[in-house]
Amino acid sequence: MTQPNRPRTEVLAKSEEHQSLHQLADLLETIAAKLKSSGTFTLVQNGECQK
Repeated sequence: MTQPNRPRTEVLAKSEEHQSLHQLADLLETIAAKLKSSGTFTLVQNGECQK
C-alpha cells in the first residue's frame, strides 16, 4: 500500500558522533522547535552548512 502524500526522505548529512541519550533528545527537540516556528533549519558541522 503506498502513501502518495508522504514526503520524500532526503539525507543531506551523515555523521557518527557519540552522544548521550539526553544530548540527542535535546538536539531533536531543538530541530523540531525550529521547524515548527519557521519551517526550516540549518545544520552546521565542521564549518559546512546543511539546509
